[in-house]
Amino acid sequence: MKKPPEEKGFSLVELMIAVSIIATALLLFIGVFFSMFKSSQKGVDLTAGIVVAESALSEYLYDRQEMSGGLSTNLVDNVGSPITGTTTLNKTIFTYEITCQDVGTGNLKKIDVVVWWWQDTALKKEFKSGYGKLNVSISRLIYSQNTMNIIPSN
Repeated sequence: MKKPPEEKGFSLVELMIAVSIIATALLLFIGVFFSMFKSSQKGVDLTAGIVVAESALSEYLYDRQEMSGGLSTNLVDNVGSPITGTTTLNKTIFTYEITCQDVGTGNLKKIDVVVWWWQDTALKKEFKSGYGKLNVSISRLIYSQNTMNIIPSN
């Protein structure tokens, strides 16, 4: 009596299991890729926000110095009316706010710069789902004097 030939190949169930495993792995890979891309974009925006804050602070201090021949002692306490502006960097609109306040007595001032982004109507406290906070802030202590004499007069 002859033996029936053994059938070689995959059954339909085995094929469906293999395809589902491959599809699951591909979906996980695509999810990880998009997650890394979003994290990378957030890092770029945070870095750009810091650059905008530093630039706005430098421009503010430079303008004050140019107007008075030095950082004047009456560098205004503008907590009630902060200086604001917008700039675009990397196709993102950044809005900044500069406030200045006295620190104790004397000529020491604290200058705060807050930068936020996402859209032109964004609030400073706004969050985007899965993205986190959309603002950065920097502070500087500045000693102001009547004039900045680099070379003392004889």
